[in-house]
Amino acid sequence: MFAFYMGNSCKWANELPNNNLPTSKQRDPSGSLNYKSSLPTQHRLPGPCTCPDGFTVLKDQIPKDQYEELMQRRAKEFQQYKARTNSILSRLLFALPNSPLQYPIQGVIVRPLTATAIPGLALHAEEGTSYKVFLTVSNGVLTTETPTAEATVQGSGETKLIIESSSLLVLNDLLAKVSYTSTIYHINTGDLVTFQFENYEAVFPITIQQPHVPVLYDMGT
Repeated sequence: MFAFYMGNSCKWANELPNNNLPTSKQRDPSGSLNYKSSLPTQHRLPGPCTCPDGFTVLKDQIPKDQYEELMQRRAKEFQQYKARTNSILSRLLFALPNSPLQYPIQGVIVRPLTATAIPGLALHAEEGTSYKVFLTVSNGVLTTETPTAEATVQGSGETKLIIESSSLLVLNDLLAKVSYTSTIYHINTGDLVTFQFENYEAVFPITIQQPHVPVLYDMGT
């Protein structure tokens, strides 16, 4: 039995010492250090891996017929791995508009310090002359697209985002493009989003989590 690891001596670009992501250290009341990004609004996704000179791609050393069979077994084991490790709490659920607010009940998972769209945000209100919603977080910042002339946005890149428009369609278009970015690096934590319209208020969680790299084992044929 051996691990299905067929990589090489590459390092991910975001793991290199100089990753161009400015951070500052802060000590919380418990005494532990938190690393806070000085780029609160937009972050680039990790770049491609880099390899030193003289590297060897291990998969190229396996005969083609054996490699294809190995990949089939690997795919099967990966499905079994997901069945063992996935939780029903990771399933993305949405609150239907019993109130005017539509939002995800659970299942919103983001990477630390990475801008990620919040799916399912919408307002289903009766016809009016103006619509104004508030979104608030504590461990990150919220952003959306630059509004058109029919809408105003306050607090983009901050912990409290205010969107106002005379058009419900324009408002919902901006809500669909709201992104969340955590500002403190932590590989397994969370945040709560407060979503408000007039006297209605909803709170839903965001899970901040670094993805786990699965280790798969070839059980043989």
